Amino acid sequence: MLMSNVQNYCRALLFLGGAILFSLPAVAPAAPDTVSTAPMKSLRSITPLPPNAFDEGTCEGSEELFDHEVGLLKSNKLVSFDLNKIWQIETNSFNWSGEKDCSLVCDIGFTPNAVVGVGELRDDTPFMRALANPRLPAGSEPPYAADAIEFVFEDTTSATRCVRVFLDFGPAGTRPRLIMTDTFSTMKKGCLTEAMLRVTAPNANNPTTRFEFVIPYEEMCDPRFFNVPLRVSCIIHDIDGPINTYLRMQQTRDKK
Repeated sequence: MLMSNVQNYCRALLFLGGAILFSLPAVAPAAPDTVSTAPMKSLRSITPLPPNAFDEGTCEGSEELFDHEVGLLKSNKLVSFDLNKIWQIETNSFNWSGEKDCSLVCDIGFTPNAVVGVGELRDDTPFMRALANPRLPAGSEPPYAADAIEFVFEDTTSATRCVRVFLDFGPAGTRPRLIMTDTFSTMKKGCLTEAMLRVTAPNANNPTTRFEFVIPYEEMCDPRFFNVPLRVSCIIHDIDGPINTYLRMQQTRDKK
């Protein structure tokens, strides 16, 4: 009799425990601790770009004038850049595997009429692009969702006088452009249609992308700005596909 009562008591406890268990809300399994490999375009839904952020256009100019200005480069005030060290990487240095991955040599000169640039970029996956309009709002990471070279000219005596220009290679390198994104003057931002640009894509015999450009002072701001001491920065934006492949490399020089 006693054994029967104990068995009935145990059955009651099991029944009551089961009822409580099935009445509890379901708990979702924990998300795996992994790094997202979503494509860069997913950022658009987080930080939408304003429509028509920049004017479309092409870079045109006289080839004779172009060659003349480039020829003046060595005889004018020169700022040279050589980006090939891991300590020059400001964002995601773990994505850099060496000079073949991403590196740059470049000279910037200031002729009587224009800013002139000549350089060679090495990139193991050139002309990558994640967004049709790759420049993202300030504070975004990465700030530029495509392979590009950024040039920043800052007045060393002022916190506001600055000109910022991107060399954007375009989709698959088919439409290179010079785009001014910041200026302290009233000049219109966007594609610098009066600038002259020549880009030679890499090939089997030469793994580097060679670029030459001439930007008239008048298209960026008051020409007198370039007569003062400047802090000049050259910045590489390199992306090899997904967002977690981005890196940013920078070097800054002073122009006396």
